[in-house]
Amino acid sequence: MSRNIRINFALSLIALAAASLACQSIGGASPSASTGEAPSNPIAEIPTLTIESDPTGEAPAQSGGIYDGNWAGTNTVDDKEILFTVEDNQVVSIALNYTGKSGDCDYHGAISASIDPIEIGSDGFTVVYTGPNDEMTFTGTFASDSEASGTLLIKSPASGLCGEYEKEVTWSAGKGSGAEAQATEDTSGSVSPGDSSAIVNGFFNAVNAGDLDTAIGFVDENVMFSLGSEPVQFGSDNLKKYLSSSGLTFEVSDIESFGGGMAQFKAIASDGATYSFCNMVFQDGKIVSLSLQP
Repeated sequence: MSRNIRINFALSLIALAAASLACQSIGGASPSASTGEAPSNPIAEIPTLTIESDPTGEAPAQSGGIYDGNWAGTNTVDDKEILFTVEDNQVVSIALNYTGKSGDCDYHGAISASIDPIEIGSDGFTVVYTGPNDEMTFTGTFASDSEASGTLLIKSPASGLCGEYEKEVTWSAGKGSGAEAQATEDTSGSVSPGDSSAIVNGFFNAVNAGDLDTAIGFVDENVMFSLGSEPVQFGSDNLKKYLSSSGLTFEVSDIESFGGGMAQFKAIASDGATYSFCNMVFQDGKIVSLSLQP
């Protein structure tokens, strides 16, 4: 089964001297890159999410299966979060957090997406994501009703932000309370789940109060940000200019933290725009990616 769907992006690919970003209320998966200089502001289109069921040709398992629930874990290379949700024996959402490096170019990427249901066949699934810079293949196999593992393959072409690049990491995840504990073990510079919610609220409270200096204090200088159909931009100075010129305020709700490295939420802007897929990605206590998507 293969489908092309529009991603309600939580895509945040971040370039931080490095780089990063996302809100499926702002985005899909787009890496930002830096080589020591302030990055430019490339125009990126909302990426396409291509979904494929397990290609073995075997009949899918019965619906309403034992795998239903929220799954969370980390990859085995840099402890970045791996999260997905299964309903009626179908994968219905994913949230992936990862890093990459090519030469002197570092980046931090994130995907958070609600997707068309993917049937779990032969105890496995495959998600193929094609963005403006990367192609990602996320595969998983269930060992039991509470244990899963797989691989995440990231490929970037020569025209990508960091040039030609390929990286594959393995991951493991659990379901339920065990999964939640596993997802919070990240020690790579992310913030605690409680702190991530505080950062989301602190940033938007400052924006709504017109205190942009305080708001920008929450973000990394190379932050990647995207709102709706607006082009992806980079840099805290550009974010401040955008917020100042637009004059927008935001009502934020349903904040959910994923292991301290990423938070999802919903937002309604003062111009009436509704963003149902929003996310922030954090590193060293700062927002490195911000995305708000309808």
